[in-house]
Amino acid sequence: MRVFIDGYNAIFSSQEPDIDLEEARALFLKRLKAVKNLSKTTTVVFDAKNLHFSKIDSGSLVVVYTEKNQSADTYILEQIELTKQKGQILVVSNDRELKQKAKALGAKTQSFSKFYKSLENKTSKKEEKPTSHPHELKRYLNIFEKRSKK
Repeated sequence: MRVFIDGYNAIFSSQEPDIDLEEARALFLKRLKAVKNLSKTTTVVFDAKNLHFSKIDSGSLVVVYTEKNQSADTYILEQIELTKQKGQILVVSNDRELKQKAKALGAKTQSFSKFYKSLENKTSKKEEKPTSHPHELKRYLNIFEKRSKK
């Protein structure tokens, strides 16, 4: 599943009151990078307004600043149009208009609250691998050695 997150929409919907925009953006990206089960194809898109297009790939998270005068919404919709498997795209936003247009193109959509809950659920559902103590490993090795000699 390829995930596109409407960056500033996410920040404005969850922004802490006394943080400026740059701090809020840095904090938001830091929190996303810390999520261990984030899709490997997660892209956060920010409106660049007066900047030139840039794309920063930091492992499991790609951050895109759109071209001058291009909105994040337009960029996300263009990416959906360019994709053959539109049903494999998830747009995360609270922007009703963006979600409607993305759905009309065949993408899936989700609000931020549902997206974050799904990340939490994935983490809690992951089963821990059983650990073996050294004496158990030694015991199994002895069993396999005896069987292989027969």
